[in-house]
Amino acid sequence: MSTTIELRLPTDNSFTNLVLYEGIIYIMRETSPQRKNHELQIDPKDLAAIYNNLDQQRIGKIRLFITGNDKSPISKFLELYKISSKAKISSYDNIISTLKENADKLIIKQNKITLQFSLERRNVSIGGRKLNKDTGISLQLFKVERYTGITSTELKYSTKQLTTYLSPETSLIGLLGIYSSYIQTVKEKNFNYYFLLFDSQEIADILNSNKNVENIMNMKNTVRDELAKVIGKHFSEELMIAEILVNVALQDEMVKNNLEKLSLILVRIAHEGRTYKIYQIIPLTIMKRKFSSKILYSIIDPDGFLLSRLSKRDNIEYNNLIMAINGLYRYVILNDQQGLFTMIRELHNAYHKVRNDKKLEKIAKQYEYLLTQVVPRLQNVP
Repeated sequence: MSTTIELRLPTDNSFTNLVLYEGIIYIMRETSPQRKNHELQIDPKDLAAIYNNLDQQRIGKIRLFITGNDKSPISKFLELYKISSKAKISSYDNIISTLKENADKLIIKQNKITLQFSLERRNVSIGGRKLNKDTGISLQLFKVERYTGITSTELKYSTKQLTTYLSPETSLIGLLGIYSSYIQTVKEKNFNYYFLLFDSQEIADILNSNKNVENIMNMKNTVRDELAKVIGKHFSEELMIAEILVNVALQDEMVKNNLEKLSLILVRIAHEGRTYKIYQIIPLTIMKRKFSSKILYSIIDPDGFLLSRLSKRDNIEYNNLIMAINGLYRYVILNDQQGLFTMIRELHNAYHKVRNDKKLEKIAKQYEYLLTQVVPRLQNVP
């Protein structure tokens, strides 16, 4: 006996759909299911095995806090699988840990799971027809789009927000997507949560081709981990630096896997009161370039001194470092050779600003090392 997962959700860039497809791709990586058109054939015990094998260390890094509105749906979700939790459920790592501990109860009983968007008179259902508060799960994170502005000749809800319900099985898939895509939590005015997901075109390519899913997922995870290093340091130019960084860090992998590009989406979601809001959706396209990735990575290493200096706006050479990073951006992302020369010039200017200050003697020596030992190796970069 097998279970069929029908993939009828649009491959668009809405957060909920991206997370659900992230979960599907994670399942494809872990089980190598039979694929036919828009269907996957899996064993009913596969989800149980996948949850059982989740990395507890990875789960522990998911500092994604639930809202007050989610306490009841989460309790109902666990009850549907006859799971009782002794620990207080306050964040998504608690939920996923509880599911891992009770993985043997996550056996699929349906012959078919249809991932499809259904619009009812009062609700949006994903994974089942006419889901409601009794049969569906309505977690705030899976309804950040809110679905306002939907109209048709049959509906009157052009201005109201429709409640989104996921079937229990779809919720399990979505939580795998959260596990796979979560990057980092940053506390500012509110908690800000960052996620990295395949973009809609990449998802379509993965589903419609014989691409090596494990290799592609591993590469995305490399990007995810590099982004975590940058985002967690609160750099003011973090997104530009992040894009440079991931392009540099992935070059060897791009060549090894004979991949020209990898298209991803970086999403920032803020925790506001009893709900979440999407604040940024940023495309990240990793291109294969012909440059010395190791040398460039040594310049913008997240743990290196240059990005440490850039993290403080009152440093005397801050503006030079901004221009240096802009130059490097132009070189790596736009393939503009002049950008490389701009970076080298501005690093020289930064060095001259600090070299006569006794308090910055160590910083000056680090610039000197960079300019005499690292930058000369860039002269032969194509």
